Amino acid sequence: MASDLIRWFKDINKKHVQLVGRKGVSLAELTRTGVHVPPGFALTLEAHERMMRETGIGEEVCQYLGRFEKRSLQDFSNSEKAGNHILQMMKGIKLPEDMRSELFKSYEKLCELTGIPDVPVSVRSSGPVSHPGLFDTYLNVQGKAELEQKVVACWASVFAPRAIANRAQQGRPVEKEYIGVVILQMVNARSAGVLFSVNPITGNLNEIVIEGSWGLGESVVQASVAPDRFTIDKRTLEVKEKIINEKLREVILTSQGTVVEPVSLERQAISCIND
Repeated sequence: MASDLIRWFKDINKKHVQLVGRKGVSLAELTRTGVHVPPGFALTLEAHERMMRETGIGEEVCQYLGRFEKRSLQDFSNSEKAGNHILQMMKGIKLPEDMRSELFKSYEKLCELTGIPDVPVSVRSSGPVSHPGLFDTYLNVQGKAELEQKVVACWASVFAPRAIANRAQQGRPVEKEYIGVVILQMVNARSAGVLFSVNPITGNLNEIVIEGSWGLGESVVQASVAPDRFTIDKRTLEVKEKIINEKLREVILTSQGTVVEPVSLERQAISCIND
C-alpha cells in the first residue's frame, strides 16, 4: 500500500500533483516513459503539513507572523526580517519519529537499489504550483542525518524572505505553504542544463531548445553562466543553430556538497555537448 508520507516514483502518476507536487509528478511520468531518470521517491505535502503541526513550529510561525501587517510583508525589508527569523526558529527541528523512520527506510532502500552505501542524493522542492528558484535545493546530500536536516531545510525555505514576499504580493496567506520534497540519486554530471520541448523565445512548436554548460545544472538554472544554446528541429532532430558561449564557471561535486570552480581555459569556448 502506498504511504501517505512517502511515494516512490513508480507509485506516482499525473493525478498526484496535489500529493507530491509538480516536480515529483514530472519525474515519475518521465520514469514511466522510459527516460533514464535516477531512482528516487518523494515526501508528500501531507508529510510537510504534519511536520509543521506535530512539532508545534507551524503554530509558532503563525504567532510570529501575526505581529506583522500583512501588506507590510510585500516590502522585502520586512519579509527579509521575518524570513530570516523563521529560518533560525526552524534550525534543528527534527521530524516526527514515524516520519523519520519511514524516511530512513526509504533511503536505505535507495542505497540497496543503487548498490551505494550512503548514496549521494539531491533534495529538491516540489510544489503543486511551479515557482522556479523560489524554494531551496540541496545537492550531494549523504547519510541519514544530513538527509533529515536537508529535508527540514527544504521545507523551511517556504519561509525564506523571497517566498514570504511572493505570497504577500499575490495576496496569499503568508503563514503557510505546503510542498513536497523529491529525493533522488545524485548524478555527477560532466555537462548539464535544461531542455525545452517548445522554443521558449519564438513559441515554435516544431523546435527543441537545449541550454547547457559544464558541470552540474545549477549554473544554468541560477543563470550564473551564459550557457551554450542549441536549437533542434523536432521532426528531423537536425541541429539548426548553435550558439557557443564563453563558460567561465562550473558547479562540481566535492566530498561534501558542491563548489563553484573556474572552467579550464581550453573548455571555456567549446561546446559542452556534441551533436
